[in-house]
Amino acid sequence: MATKRSLAAALDLAEPAAIEGLAPGAPVDRPTVRQALRRARPGCVVPARLGRRPVALVVLPDGSAYAVDDRCPHDGGPLSSGFVDGGALVCDRHGWEVDVCTGRCPLRPGAGVASRRVR
Repeated sequence: MATKRSLAAALDLAEPAAIEGLAPGAPVDRPTVRQALRRARPGCVVPARLGRRPVALVVLPDGSAYAVDDRCPHDGGPLSSGFVDGGALVCDRHGWEVDVCTGRCPLRPGAGVASRRVR
């Protein structure tokens, strides 16, 4: 069964302005992947950034973590608003699934996003 955890439950960040060490031009409302990993729990998806690039930090139920481009291959919307279902990140708008290990959409050949293991 898929579960969806809110950003508030996954991270205990007071305000975006309180995030330390922001790179110039970086999205101010996102922690770095390293910062997000400190507070993320298995089974959650958290908006984060890898340098200046917005990513969805996905922590699988086994604790492994991946930084996935925060862009749905279907319509470009944010994948970070989705949820984890096994080893997949599911877009909460249209249900497109992305295998977080490969970045590919299993049911949509040729569609996918960049994905990188971070833990």
